[in-house]
Amino acid sequence: MFAEFPQILHNKEAVDDLYQQVKAEIESGLHYLLQKRKEDPYESFIPRIIFENTWGHSAPTFKP
Repeated sequence: MFAEFPQILHNKEAVDDLYQQVKAEIESGLHYLLQKRKEDPYESFIPRIIFENTWGHSAPTFKP
């Protein structure tokens, strides 16, 4: 695919398609991360600091 970039750059439709694909992937990734953030029991400062001070290490993070 990368070898085709010089030819693709001169094709506005192909560039637009590639842009839309990249944009959709980024938006999907951001949506996933925002959902995981909402599910994080240690999202708020107080629960996180209590956990970390009690157990002596960082609060756990999500598993993808």
